[in-house]
Amino acid sequence: AQISVGGTNYPLMDAGLIYNFTGTLDDVNPEEADPYSGSCSTTVKWAFDPATGTLTISGTGEMPGFSYHTQPYASYKNSVKHIVVEPGITTVGDYAFTYCPAKTVTLPDNITSIGEFAFASAAFTSIDIPETVTSIGNYAFNACNRLEEILLPEGLTQIAGNTFNGCSSLTSINIPSAVTSCGYCAFSGCDSLEAVYITDMAAWCEIKFEESGASPSNPLHYANNLYLNGEKVTNLVIPNRSGSTGGNYETR
Repeated sequence: AQISVGGTNYPLMDAGLIYNFTGTLDDVNPEEADPYSGSCSTTVKWAFDPATGTLTISGTGEMPGFSYHTQPYASYKNSVKHIVVEPGITTVGDYAFTYCPAKTVTLPDNITSIGEFAFASAAFTSIDIPETVTSIGNYAFNACNRLEEILLPEGLTQIAGNTFNGCSSLTSINIPSAVTSCGYCAFSGCDSLEAVYITDMAAWCEIKFEESGASPSNPLHYANNLYLNGEKVTNLVIPNRSGSTGGNYETR
């Protein structure tokens, strides 16, 4: 057996003895030496602090997408309490933090999109979505059953299918005026919804809600209270129009 130090091989003469060598271990990979940090891509890094339970994503550009358990930090996911995405990262990848029981999330102001299943089954009660976000993927907040508050950015153009499916603690939701469609089961299981907030009645009436039987995409299925610029809408009956808000809901 041999040990290589500084490019030179040394024989291990006696296996039972410990030898002290000085030199440079050229072949040691720093990421292998530190099990609590590594790379998501060539420009995106991750680091986990076991003392605080903080998972930090840093670097520049888009965060790559993953599948359920292929994140390079997957072995620490169950211990994550806080997620910090630093400035320079422009997207949150698919499945980035799926099943991370994080209680807090910090996103930078330059984030433009949040991928599918990105925060599914997280444990936070609220999250601030930057106004720069224009796209949120399917199931992004699926089964976040402790989520109570979320403010959707005004630049969001659609609410994807199952985005808030199973968010049973969500009490209110704002629908940005730029939203034109709401996917299947977007608000299914949101039993605690009490209020929907909008700023443009004409835009609200034009939203296409993709219904799927008893699994609604229209948040008014649960909320029953619609607020326009902070004032409750009363005595509104919308004529039946296929695929939109239709005559399925009356606000009294």
